[in-house]
Amino acid sequence: MTIKNFLGSNQEESKEALVKTMQQLSPAAQLKTKELKLEKAGSGGKLLQLRDYQQRVIKQIYHWYRWGKKSVMLVSPTGSGKTLTATHIITDAVNRNCRVLFIVHREPLIDQTVNTLINYGLKASQIGYIKAGYPHAEGEEMVIVASIQTLARRDYPKKIGLVIFDETHTTSFYKSAQDLIYHYAQAPVVALSKVKFLHLTATPYRTKAQEYFPHVEVVVQAPDIKSLIKMGYLVYARHFGYGGLLDLTKLDTGKDGDYKQTQLNVVCGEEEYNAEVVSKFREICPHKKAIAFCAGVEQSKVLTELFNQAGIVAAHIQAETPSEERKEIFRRFKKGEIQIISSVGTLTEGFDEPSVEAVILARPTKSLSLLIQMCGRGLRLSPSTGKEDCWLLDFGENFKRLGRIDQKRPIFLCPAPPRPTTDTKECPDCHAQVNKFFRICPECGYVFPEGEPEELEDDFLPEFGELLDEETKKKITYINESLLEQEY
Repeated sequence: MTIKNFLGSNQEESKEALVKTMQQLSPAAQLKTKELKLEKAGSGGKLLQLRDYQQRVIKQIYHWYRWGKKSVMLVSPTGSGKTLTATHIITDAVNRNCRVLFIVHREPLIDQTVNTLINYGLKASQIGYIKAGYPHAEGEEMVIVASIQTLARRDYPKKIGLVIFDETHTTSFYKSAQDLIYHYAQAPVVALSKVKFLHLTATPYRTKAQEYFPHVEVVVQAPDIKSLIKMGYLVYARHFGYGGLLDLTKLDTGKDGDYKQTQLNVVCGEEEYNAEVVSKFREICPHKKAIAFCAGVEQSKVLTELFNQAGIVAAHIQAETPSEERKEIFRRFKKGEIQIISSVGTLTEGFDEPSVEAVILARPTKSLSLLIQMCGRGLRLSPSTGKEDCWLLDFGENFKRLGRIDQKRPIFLCPAPPRPTTDTKECPDCHAQVNKFFRICPECGYVFPEGEPEELEDDFLPEFGELLDEETKKKITYINESLLEQEY
């Protein structure tokens, strides 16, 4: 739909007035204004117009297919419209009489995908399911939405021309996914396949060093998180960190590359730790609508109870939470009757509530994918509430360990080289990460205590504070230096 389609009479004058008004707005405000107008004008309130970068990545994907590539990965951040992009590709395939198999690993992703497909114009009769509890595919549907777990126990659909792995950083690493790829490729390598593959992910990273993406030939990238923020498609991510709250020396690394679950349950389950999480939340953003990520179910229940005792209405959900109960919690959360939802991994994928204003990381992790997936839940635009940013509250030193979620990172299809290790310490005043041998913080001038330069006194805990990106820190340093020059 174009501006001209919905302006009605005196279209050119109205168009000039609209353009003039939008030019005076910030990028985020321009986007919200345009999308609200489109939403009001669309059939049944449907907002299905592709953004410029979505059109660009689709063209790039088709380019690689035309050049003979058979397996493409689309990297598109949470909140960038990855499902809508995939839906356009699926619709194109169906219009060319190409049958599509769309693979997910969580039930909410099935409903999300099907709803988008129907809103985009596909008929419900064109969509089949391979998932327990859903209508069984009859064999004639053009699009099959399948659970990777259920598909492993069923016959593979026939006459498939395009296989799409949603959240491929997870789905394509199931043993059954490897079997499925070889079944449809009918070749020892995907480069010789007659079937095309599309891998979708916001986080193309694996925690285990030996794991990579051997079945992907080429990567197409949408704008990264920082670029989408500058373009006005995501809200600004404010990073807050707290050092020294957890004793990380009690945690060992497991075979999956992350901390061992049994040890996480003990360290993060301590009531003192969770009480501090509640205390800091009440101190810095007591009225923000938030989601919390915990290390285990018992910790999530404890944290939920502590929030409720503090007068903040909170609810806990987990994988076993009945569907109707979960939907009711989401409904009340959307309306503002519940302020905080706490979980372990239920909200990391497929949860798309734009009004989330804060993300509570009440656990440590070594998984970059998990960190970005958790934080990304809060970065979506929310025209109905007008939020301008999302507060990311890190109580597990994750930003110190893995970096900010909006920094640029390389993507490796082959095994990634080991991350460079830099011995750093945190400045208690500005929370910058500096070399452990520095006696004076280069960012704010703080003088570290005498003794071992990399260690702080045992009874000292850095205060909870905001972790600034390099661009913001440079601006603050410049302002501070300018003020000092004026004083002298």
